[in-house]
Amino acid sequence: MRSQHNNPTPVSNYFNSITDFSISPNPNNGVFQIKKSNNLEVKIEIIDAIGQKLFSAIKSEQSKSYDLSYFPKGIYFPDFDTF
Repeated sequence: MRSQHNNPTPVSNYFNSITDFSISPNPNNGVFQIKKSNNLEVKIEIIDAIGQKLFSAIKSEQSKSYDLSYFPKGIYFPDFDTF
């Protein structure tokens, strides 16, 4: 991965930018909040147990609430990508 100026980006910096987040409450009833400690734009996807993408959003806010209670009860996995 390289930055815009062709300078190498340390892998540790890249992973810290993605993993510095929290989801609460966990478990939840479909209503939850995602918090992150940086201003990076993040693509958030919610994936079900068989790998289908059920929800996708791009977020730059440090804290945002989501209501996905219209999905059936089950286990879902968040996937985060930075831009």
